[in-house]
Amino acid sequence: MRIITGQRYFEAWPFSNLMDMLRQCADRHTDLIAYRFRRKPNDVEMTKTYPQLLSDINALGTALKSLGVASDSKIAVYGDNSYEWAVAYNSAINGCGVVVPLDKLLPAREIEILLERSSAEVLFYGLKQADVVHKIAKHNKELKYLICLDNETFKSMDCGTDSRFFSMYDLLHKGAELLKKGDHSFLDTEIDSEAMAAIFFTSGTTASAKGVMLSHKNICANIRSISGILPLYPGERALSLLPLHHTFENTVGMLYMLYSGVCICFTDGLRHIMKNIQEWQIECMIAVPVLFENMYSRLQKNLKSSGKAGLISVLRPIARRLSYLGLDVRRRIFSEILSAFGGKLRLVVVGAANIDAEIVQTFNDFGIEFYMGYGMTESSPVIAACHRQHNTIGSVGPPLPEIQLAIDVPDDQPDSIGEILTRSDCVMLGYYHDSEATSEVITSDGWLRTGDIGQIDEKGALRITGRAKSMIVLNNGKKVFPEEIEQLLNQIPSISESMVWGQPGSKDGVDICALIRIERDQLPELAGADDVIWSKHIKKAVQAINQGMPVYKGVRYVLLTDNELIKTTTLKVKRPKQFQKIQNILQNKDLTIQQAQNMFIESL
Repeated sequence: MRIITGQRYFEAWPFSNLMDMLRQCADRHTDLIAYRFRRKPNDVEMTKTYPQLLSDINALGTALKSLGVASDSKIAVYGDNSYEWAVAYNSAINGCGVVVPLDKLLPAREIEILLERSSAEVLFYGLKQADVVHKIAKHNKELKYLICLDNETFKSMDCGTDSRFFSMYDLLHKGAELLKKGDHSFLDTEIDSEAMAAIFFTSGTTASAKGVMLSHKNICANIRSISGILPLYPGERALSLLPLHHTFENTVGMLYMLYSGVCICFTDGLRHIMKNIQEWQIECMIAVPVLFENMYSRLQKNLKSSGKAGLISVLRPIARRLSYLGLDVRRRIFSEILSAFGGKLRLVVVGAANIDAEIVQTFNDFGIEFYMGYGMTESSPVIAACHRQHNTIGSVGPPLPEIQLAIDVPDDQPDSIGEILTRSDCVMLGYYHDSEATSEVITSDGWLRTGDIGQIDEKGALRITGRAKSMIVLNNGKKVFPEEIEQLLNQIPSISESMVWGQPGSKDGVDICALIRIERDQLPELAGADDVIWSKHIKKAVQAINQGMPVYKGVRYVLLTDNELIKTTTLKVKRPKQFQKIQNILQNKDLTIQQAQNMFIESL
């Protein structure tokens, strides 16, 4: 099989573990702001410098040590993105124990099970999670300390006689006092870089979610690899909006930003993203495709209504050509468009799912470096990414420096399609308490089986074809990847999202089916039209897509919906749950997929 290794373009400064990195950051960036945030939208803006961040981490860590928290204790962090979340995480992972970030959107029962599975002894929780935590505390006696990240919430809650509850700010004060008295129990903690430092639970039900064990060595290796292709500059501002319990935001959106001396700005909420980008003049962002798909859709609509769409379509290839020749005037030509993004946005990295190449090209044409990346929690997480020196639009770029990438096929020819493998110091230690599952994905010679299908082109760029688990195998042996068809469907202006699956059909065959969510306001001429007209419109659009694909890939049956599809907190469609919901609706109505063809599932 063909093996390639990423090339380094920028040097990394050395650090031995995450605590060493944070200490060096505080020394390097003594006057720079590490965090900018508000408690609530429209509240007074607050800031924390790099030395203040380190001071708070040291104080909280010292206080936890004074409570008797052992170095192997499991410490869960459960809450919305916040400065306090970041302090709790960094105190936990840097000498107090093993940190366990939890998804704030999981149902209470699933949180309870994950706390039990991880044997958590300490739980940090946020404002919106307080009611759930107080209920869990009544029958989970393994939790020794429950620490509220929000001081005002803690003061207003009645903890009764339960002495396990603390305010994080009380602990910060206590830790600061202990440090003044010479308590170095936290500061002097020796960190084993190769030991388990974090458990990240993958998305899925509590029964199927796997606990990915990462070490300091894993995470630090990923930070150093990212630094080799993606330069950020001290003092730049980044918007943090993805959940911090997810490794993409955790490693890149928090730790790599801190490594680079960037000011991390916490968004006031999804409704305030554009306002935050403009007021804080954001320069770089880590995001998922759906955010920029929506921005692109609004941008195209505004250009069309203003009558400038034609002019922009003419100017884009001209500006692109000039930039190739060394005369980059893109940001000057499209300054009016860029002003809608605060005027300073220069870099966007998108991961977690595919995005239409036209969207990537559009933002690049406007002068925003817009790159696709690829990774998975089991690899800390980034494996490959486009960058300034290698930006093959339509791919997720080459592997990062020091990271090996391969396609599991017998030959070493470019464009051979197979399972994507990766090997590096970023690869996890294994799955928590699941050696069997670990042996299934990590080979004896250290390759991680990603479960994704792809190919490496002649330029060394990785292209993702689909997930092995979602792959549809037809009777004739042909393989269909739903993601490929979904990407085409989602390009239709009136379709906001879709899910493609294989439905068992007659004569033991498999039919390609699609659930399509429509946006009724996307096409004015159809606004207010009845469902029959919408069905005809979608049917015509799907037929056009089918004509451009091999016959065996054609979508045969379509269901329509007005409702958002079931998704994870990183906005990926939960295929098994969505599929089961569709099957339940059909079974309850005693309908076949053929009988429900082109109908809205809400009307069944």
